[in-house]
Amino acid sequence: MVQDLQRCKAHTTKYFSAPEDSETYHYVTEEQMRLDIMQHKFLEFGKHQHFLYGIMSDSVMEVIQSKKMPILDVHPQALKKLRTPQFRPFVVFVKASSPEGVRRLHKTAKVDNPYEHTELKEKDFEDCHTESQRIEAIFGHYFDATIVNENIDVAYEELLTVIRVFSSRKQWVPTNWVI
Repeated sequence: MVQDLQRCKAHTTKYFSAPEDSETYHYVTEEQMRLDIMQHKFLEFGKHQHFLYGIMSDSVMEVIQSKKMPILDVHPQALKKLRTPQFRPFVVFVKASSPEGVRRLHKTAKVDNPYEHTELKEKDFEDCHTESQRIEAIFGHYFDATIVNENIDVAYEELLTVIRVFSSRKQWVPTNWVI
């Protein structure tokens, strides 16, 4: 089943020289990306450390057309654009359990680059939990399932189970999606 899942490539203005990065990102010029943003081709986009990043609708459609299930990690605002008959999303919210749970996950996280592992303050753990609650309160009506992330391995197995169930059962969808 995992082989049926595929992450959508993000577009970015940051140039990566490592070949493995080309599997994760499409490099575009800033001029091209800004033009695509103005033409509403992105489900979501943003800026990080002076570089633009975003997920194009076409990237999601490429995965769907390849008969795979696209996996997206998007800002909740993007759910409004995704909840269409074109995409027919199944939305799983991975929720922070508590400030203590977030602290425990952060402490046990496996990090490829030790220089990227930042020490967080207690307020950061509380803010993460508060933001998780806020997202659930505002966007919860978009969620088809919620997983409480107490343990990354358990949450991953729960996610696979949810996907397996979703893939094998008929789902309710808005009537305008089937007409």
